Amino acid sequence: MPMNTQLLDVLFQTAGDAFFIAEANTGRIIEANRRAEELTGYDRSELIEMHQSQLHPLQMVDQYRAIFAKHARGDLMLAASVQIVRKDGAVVPVEIQGSAFEFEGRRLVFGIFRDVSDRDLLHRRLEQSERRNRTIAEFAPISIVVHCNGRVVFSNERAMRDLGARTVNDLLGLNVLDFVHPEDLQRVNERIRKIMIEKGSVPMLEERLKRLNGEYFNAEVHATAIEWDGMPSVMVAFQDIDDRARRRNYREAMLQLLQKAFRHVDTEATLRELVRVHAERANAFASLLTIKQDDGLIVRADHDAPDELIRLTEEAGVDRNASPSAFALVNETSIFVDCIEKLPIDERFRKRLSDLSITSCWSYPVRDREGGSIGSLTVYLSDSRMPDDEELEALEQASYLTSVFMDRSDLLDENYRLSQVARQTREGVILTDKDRKVVYVNQAFTDVTGYTLKDVAGKNLRTIMHGPATNMATAQFMKQRLNEIRGFDCRIFNYRKTGEGFWNDLRIDPMFDRTGTHVGFIGLQTDVTEEMDARARLEKTLEEADEASKARSEFLSIISHEIRTPLNSISGIVHLLSDRNRSEDQTEELDILKKSAERLQILVSDILDFGQMDAGRLSFQNQPFSFPRLIGQLCESFEPAFTHTPVQFEHYIDPAIPEGLSADPARIRQVYYHLLSNAQKFTVTGSVRLEIKMADDTGSHVVIESVLTDTGTGMSQTVISRIFEPFFRAESTATGQPNGAGLGLTIAKRILEYYDGDITVESRPHDGSTFRFRMKIEKTNESGGTLVSMPHLKNARVLIVEDYEANILITRKFLELWDIQVDQAYNGEEALHKVKNGQYDLILMDLHMPVMDGYEATRQIRTFNNQIPIVALTASAQSEVQDRIKEVGMNDLIVKPFHPAELNKKISAFLKNR
Repeated sequence: MPMNTQLLDVLFQTAGDAFFIAEANTGRIIEANRRAEELTGYDRSELIEMHQSQLHPLQMVDQYRAIFAKHARGDLMLAASVQIVRKDGAVVPVEIQGSAFEFEGRRLVFGIFRDVSDRDLLHRRLEQSERRNRTIAEFAPISIVVHCNGRVVFSNERAMRDLGARTVNDLLGLNVLDFVHPEDLQRVNERIRKIMIEKGSVPMLEERLKRLNGEYFNAEVHATAIEWDGMPSVMVAFQDIDDRARRRNYREAMLQLLQKAFRHVDTEATLRELVRVHAERANAFASLLTIKQDDGLIVRADHDAPDELIRLTEEAGVDRNASPSAFALVNETSIFVDCIEKLPIDERFRKRLSDLSITSCWSYPVRDREGGSIGSLTVYLSDSRMPDDEELEALEQASYLTSVFMDRSDLLDENYRLSQVARQTREGVILTDKDRKVVYVNQAFTDVTGYTLKDVAGKNLRTIMHGPATNMATAQFMKQRLNEIRGFDCRIFNYRKTGEGFWNDLRIDPMFDRTGTHVGFIGLQTDVTEEMDARARLEKTLEEADEASKARSEFLSIISHEIRTPLNSISGIVHLLSDRNRSEDQTEELDILKKSAERLQILVSDILDFGQMDAGRLSFQNQPFSFPRLIGQLCESFEPAFTHTPVQFEHYIDPAIPEGLSADPARIRQVYYHLLSNAQKFTVTGSVRLEIKMADDTGSHVVIESVLTDTGTGMSQTVISRIFEPFFRAESTATGQPNGAGLGLTIAKRILEYYDGDITVESRPHDGSTFRFRMKIEKTNESGGTLVSMPHLKNARVLIVEDYEANILITRKFLELWDIQVDQAYNGEEALHKVKNGQYDLILMDLHMPVMDGYEATRQIRTFNNQIPIVALTASAQSEVQDRIKEVGMNDLIVKPFHPAELNKKISAFLKNR
């Protein structure tokens, strides 16, 4: 058979697309390749003599006949999108191209059918993702996992593969920390908590991650706080850098092997290198290249294969079911299984593979130039998985190169070797002479760039493919490396023949002849535009999420300031009037006003706390305090509410609970306040009892368990299932209408979770309710102490910096009651002038003021005075506010509206040793 006929036959039978030849006048199919059989489900004998229209749905027959008629006339057409119907009835979308030619007096049509199922599926899924307005696409260029409350709620398929799962559903619901190296758990957990609290992100860091099978790998990880289905969550984007290194090493090794192929190198060492490269790319347990010899099978090359595996393979021989290698060779087909039990081979061989801890197996036939099977390349893996698209391509590449290296035919001229080697990869291949003038490009290069060999032969690609958006620094780097005759990787923005830009991943290496003389360069190119576009979309999404988060935070800060500032004045006036002599009527009116102010304060706090909680920023100010005293005082404040009712209120606090604990006393009080308040509202007769016991003492922490029981109206299972949902309100016993804002129990539950606790409820309609809740609190030797006596504050000089006149008045009056000398400034600039020219023992600094705010004023004061205590007097208690006041040099903060006792305590702590 002439060489060119052989080449055509190889091209026809091994092509990645389905090829058909049909008569132009009748439409009858007279030839089809192996890919056509795979695509349609019919074997070649069934396809031959079929009419071309029989491959298409009935409703598309007329459309396809018109396309075929144009092909038969020789009209030039772009690829047409149609559908074919497989033998099993499945409909497959394809793109078809065709051309007419004359052969032995007959006019024929050569048709190319390309399966675009995967592409169409990707397009549909992306459209669905856009309609859902998801921030993350399932087909992002890197692995994406989203977790909420520590549990995985989303994974894309790339993450599924990287983490060793068979399906995405296998990951959903798992604890995200299960994928972290044990030595890194504490650090990663703290980072997650910080991200959630600050609603921020962390830059790309290297971390050790763990797959489901226990295998560890290195990854670049980026995490950011987002909202997912309305809940604060963390999106983690990661990339397996071990795999990236394997890909880079594989690419470099393939270039070297390509060079050897062009130089007619055919040695045992080269075959061993080929097997090694492919095994490392697949991260394989072992890899074998087996060749049929006489009536047996020999292992021509291997990588990391145990002697027993080599012996078993050779002893099994060439029986079609003897071994995976024999199966691929004899059946002339590839086989891929993610479980050894699925292998259609001898059970004894499967058992021996299992004994070697082999789990998966991939085997691919090696063909000669006539298409016959002469051997097989078999990969054994210790983990359970199927090859991805790139690994399948790598197997095909290795098979082609093996056949080229082993072919000793004298008819193997340079053109055949060039086409056979270059066409085995989907990446663009470019060959240049030593002056960088193009001498060869393959079809993949033309598919990506639009340039044919005729367009670029003898030219420097730099002059053709560079354009306005090409990074000149990258271009200069390439030029320098080429001048130095050194290999390199780079990513550069190039231009297609149409003028359209695209991102090009390049690997270029110098080529040398057998004497070591530099003769040119070989390059591999990959179009990574989709990856770069997806990465840009991801970065934009993260930026938009971050901007939305900042806007939300700013709104909360402003609304907090605007509501709490006047509320501070109301609360302050009530406290001042309460300390004066007053009539019985005035006492009653002030008590009403005081309770209303407190209720308004709690409502405002709940709304703002929920806003922070929803954004993942509920703030905590842990400090020493006395738990028994805090809860005792709270229970005492509830006793008057039960005095004139038929409800008996009881409370018990375990004396074993230590005085000295460290937590946020305001948050702890908030939990008990909301639960007691609910019990009071829904109980009209009987009793309310709170029992608090120490459940455990670990030495560093105590676990406090509380049980709140009432004889109120009780709840149905429907109400219980929703009781902790935001804004859910049960009907009040007194009014029969929903009561409260529906946020108290939601916030209480979140606070308990922060302190590693939980809460449950048992109830039945008309039979009362029992709430059980636990929390874990750190122990300390301090108990929070008592207020410093007033004489320690006498004649202390305090500067109040505040623009709201009523707040200045209230704060001044409290301070003067304690014999403190008070000065005031209405903005930061005025305060700066006073501090430079006066002597003060402490500054109370508002944050939001005209001219100069409290942050900038503090920053400038610290340039010349680091001793004076500066306490923020602010209506904003968000965590980012707390971080910022520390950053500029403030010592502490008091949240408005404040209680006089809190103000006294803070000031006393700073001034007791003056």
